Amino acid sequence: MSQRAPLPPPPTDNSDSNSDSDDSPDSTSLLSNLQSLHLPPNPLRLHDPPTTPFEFHRNFISQSKPALFKSGGIFPSISPEYRTLTSLTPLISSTPLSINITPSHGKGDYIDSGRFIKPYESTMSFSEFTKSLFPNLKNTQTDKPVYYLSSQNSNLSHLPINLPTPLQLNEAFSKQPEAVNIWIGDGRAYTTCHRDVFENVYVVCEGVKRFRIAPPYLKKYLEVETCTNCSFNSNLEIILDDETPVKWISNDLKSLQSNPTLSPFIYEIDVREGEVLYLPFGWFHEVESVGINVSYNWWFDGEYDLKWTLMELIDLGI
Repeated sequence: MSQRAPLPPPPTDNSDSNSDSDDSPDSTSLLSNLQSLHLPPNPLRLHDPPTTPFEFHRNFISQSKPALFKSGGIFPSISPEYRTLTSLTPLISSTPLSINITPSHGKGDYIDSGRFIKPYESTMSFSEFTKSLFPNLKNTQTDKPVYYLSSQNSNLSHLPINLPTPLQLNEAFSKQPEAVNIWIGDGRAYTTCHRDVFENVYVVCEGVKRFRIAPPYLKKYLEVETCTNCSFNSNLEIILDDETPVKWISNDLKSLQSNPTLSPFIYEIDVREGEVLYLPFGWFHEVESVGINVSYNWWFDGEYDLKWTLMELIDLGI
């Protein structure tokens, strides 16, 4: 939601798409060829975890192929005390957290009437935060504000949680992680369509996270709007932040799924407890929780290599 890492141009500004919607035979043929050559089958199948850095890099990272894995292998092992709200509470009950708050729609970093609106950020203890979560929406009022632990500033480093990155994972990416984050929210939290500068290893410990993802060359179908820069205040009223305009994606992957030409290239993935999603950098994605969710992710800087150059040329029609 808020505090998303800045996206340096040219490759990672999630708003650098255009609004063309070319469903011509040439465009459709190109997409089909790209899918057969580059993309994994849709839907993603659940893989056994890679056992070596070389295996993970060769089969997935080097090809920018998203994948869903069982836990284990080279992926981080999450200790039981860090996996659920119940187990985390005695460890960090009084720890102050930066929490993003939005109205009941749950959207952070979104567009409304030409305004790009960020969540209100509030500091509260973990115990205060968990009291604001709704485990079962059917039995609660849904007009309450949505609270989401979703700061993206390597927030795990500010918590008494010992979760070292496996050396084999560092070796697979040939670097240390740029950030390690914890994500906690309920079923109303929603992250709008965007893309990041990072390779993303995302581990779900409690609940389900639903991702819709699309490859970089679908950006021509994502509409961009130039907006005024706003946020919510403590009363969840929209206020102007500054005069700097913000470009952001105004449609979403869910709406594009109804397009028969594009739907094969949009993956909907439910990442369940004990599963790991690898999301290559530059892939568009939007995310929602299914019920209460506790997740962790590791961000590694992406490489602006030939793969990215080819995707940029395809988007330009070259």
